[in-house]
Amino acid sequence: MACVIGVRPQQVKTTTSGDARRPSLLDGNIHGGLLDDDYAAFRDNPKVARQVADMLIDAHFPSSYRDDILRATGFAGSSPEPPPGRQRRK
Repeated sequence: MACVIGVRPQQVKTTTSGDARRPSLLDGNIHGGLLDDDYAAFRDNPKVARQVADMLIDAHFPSSYRDDILRATGFAGSSPEPPPGRQRRK
């Protein structure tokens, strides 16, 4: 959903695990975000934005982090139910 233009991968220094180093990103003025159309779609339909947030959290974080992540990203409050057949990650 996001793109970087004008940055060569070899210009970004990484850690041994392959993550980009913060100073390298800052020096290159590299930042992330959504494309305008994607941002508008989420802004105009907060329910979909929350569902996507829930799916990302469930797929990538332990359930003990859930409330903190939702609070930090402005999605705190009641959570929609997971899609049928889908269980929240424990």
